[in-house]
Amino acid sequence: MTITSLRWDSLLFLPPQAGEVLAATENLATNTHKVWSAEFDEGASKTWTALPGAASAEVELPANLLLPNFWDEALQTEADRYAASQRRRVAANIRADFLSREYSLSVDLDKGKPFQDFFLNRRPGYCFWFATAGALSLRANGIPSRLVSGYFVHERVGSDVWLVRERDAHSWVEWQDEAGYWHTFDPTPPSIMNFQQQYQGNLMGRWVHLLRERWNQAWAKFDLSDQVENIAIVVGFIVLLFLFVREYLRIREVATATDGSDAARQWRKLWHRFISISGLPDQRHWTAEHYRQTLPSGWSDEQSRSAVEFLNYYQAARFAAVEPDISEGKSRLARLRKAMKNRGQSAATG
Repeated sequence: MTITSLRWDSLLFLPPQAGEVLAATENLATNTHKVWSAEFDEGASKTWTALPGAASAEVELPANLLLPNFWDEALQTEADRYAASQRRRVAANIRADFLSREYSLSVDLDKGKPFQDFFLNRRPGYCFWFATAGALSLRANGIPSRLVSGYFVHERVGSDVWLVRERDAHSWVEWQDEAGYWHTFDPTPPSIMNFQQQYQGNLMGRWVHLLRERWNQAWAKFDLSDQVENIAIVVGFIVLLFLFVREYLRIREVATATDGSDAARQWRKLWHRFISISGLPDQRHWTAEHYRQTLPSGWSDEQSRSAVEFLNYYQAARFAAVEPDISEGKSRLARLRKAMKNRGQSAATG
């Protein structure tokens, strides 16, 4: 595996199974957590090559069994539910339980005891909370563990090239078996993919990243003078700029032709009416599913049911192959407006 264009070029984390690491520097070192560091000379290629290797057993360290000061009897009782005769089975029990939990980037936890609220009350959370809960549950069962932070690699731009963005930051767990070997363990529910897929770049962006990587791979095979190298970089940039502008104009032309239709205007109007009636925030990057999961907890059953009915209709009909009757959406909005009005009158009467 070759890693290039790291956000932090001087640091690299690798799993326990990683073997030899190569980089264009003599100042290369690693610590007990398998985090590699390097000092690159100015102008040197900041490319890392990780070769596969065999994991080795390590002595158990007391630090990997420590529990935080807030760990109490209630937390221990909850962690005891995962107990088993084998460490691998404990990790499997935690994973099986967390599969049913809800993943969300929007958390609303008790500010005084956020971890207890997440763990004991099974509140929604993102990877950090699941990884922390998984690691502490392992330790509470006498299993050395450690929290790991890195990136969730999921966006492929070529047969051998993956794109990793800052928003792909992720946390998971490593645990040590009875023989001293470390294993990777990700307790975050697989529903994380539903969120990650919303933020993947468009086809044009992935194509540009792939072209740039292919250019870097080809460029590494040549040994040119600085002057020729600078000229080639400028020419390459001009070509990329030309391709980008051309593709942008093409996409804009297609978008104008599509969004300018009467049907598209009606759908936009219908959605804006939903936002106006419900009072929910108009978040362009949210999906209908996200709105369903974040409806206000203070709403009445009638309000929530009417909003869900509209969102289900909108999600199914907006991009249907056959243009649906938009009047159905208007009818569902009328029911939502009535529900909002009834709730307001009830609150005023109370």
